[in-house]
Amino acid sequence: EPAPPAAMANNAAVMYVDVNGSKRKVVIELDPSVAPKAVGNFKKLVNAGFYNGLAFHRAIQGYLVQAGDPTTKSDDNRNSWGLSDVGYKLPPELRGRHIKGAVAMARQGPLDAANKQSSGSQFYVMLRSDTKLDGRYTVFGRVTQGLEALEAISAMTVDTNDAPTRRYEIRSLRLVPSDSPELRAETSRSRKTKPDHEKGAIGRFIERIW
Repeated sequence: EPAPPAAMANNAAVMYVDVNGSKRKVVIELDPSVAPKAVGNFKKLVNAGFYNGLAFHRAIQGYLVQAGDPTTKSDDNRNSWGLSDVGYKLPPELRGRHIKGAVAMARQGPLDAANKQSSGSQFYVMLRSDTKLDGRYTVFGRVTQGLEALEAISAMTVDTNDAPTRRYEIRSLRLVPSDSPELRAETSRSRKTKPDHEKGAIGRFIERIW
């Protein structure tokens, strides 16, 4: 059941991402009912402008994209992308489900690691559902608009570390009120045909787990 408007206040975020020179909108609905600490931390970082200018450092075709490493502000140290975060960890909050569009905090270690503390800043977005991640990673929201922009990023060429060889950047990430015009769906004018190289992200799915 949808939450009443008052409960949704300040639980929506709008992220603009750069996809081959085109600014694309991604709307994230945060869910403090399943992960209050992760949501509170994410809001704090968003309000501080932490994510603005960071690149997606991990892209697995049709499966997920990941961002939130502060070292990705620069291309100078690409070999270490994905190894840093904000400098602290978050307690695990493992009630959320990895449905398509789920937004979750990344963490180090294998799937069944005893320590399931999350990164303080790195997050990933699921491009398909995967129940075997449930109860192992902290899901704290979901993408409600613009998932196709992230699917396009996941279909791009990556290096041996799963980092896109071309830079795909978070231009801005901001919290908006529940009645913000930015939360309205894009008009048909902006739904133009994808270039050939962006097609088939789901069909060319390669499953990988970390």
